Amino acid sequence: MALQVTPSPGVLGVQWGRELPPHCHLTGLSETLSTFGVSHGSFSHMCPDTWIGFQSKCYYFSENRNDWNTSLENCKALEASLTSIDSLEELHFLLHYGRPLHYWVGLHREGSDPWRWCNGSLFNNLFDIQGNGQCAYLNPAGVSSDWCSQLKYSVCSHPLKSPRGA
Repeated sequence: MALQVTPSPGVLGVQWGRELPPHCHLTGLSETLSTFGVSHGSFSHMCPDTWIGFQSKCYYFSENRNDWNTSLENCKALEASLTSIDSLEELHFLLHYGRPLHYWVGLHREGSDPWRWCNGSLFNNLFDIQGNGQCAYLNPAGVSSDWCSQLKYSVCSHPLKSPRGA
């Protein structure tokens, strides 16, 4: 299969199964990919079809809206989790890759307790979360919170995997 690179403002989209335009060269592709945290040798670490690789994770942007708990279960069914956000670069990627919609992420809280990721770790206040809800989501302006029962799209993620199982 051939690799197609479709640049958008601040975003790199990669699709399998389409031919590269004649003017695309691997040298330019490597330079562009490195801008987004993908190293030259990263092609040995692939994401499943319809998933997008960035830095050390594969991401799936859902096409259906669900409440937060259903979104969490849907990610688990894909052997992933609602995504955590470990750096400002990752947040920037997520905000600019997805369509201008609302996407649940794996950050939630009980009552006035501190925010926690799905794996139980405490949120380190890397970014501001707007609103008074119990579950966090991405929107075009940043990260907000809402009632977990609201219907939104979601972002699942899992670590990049080597086809060799390494």
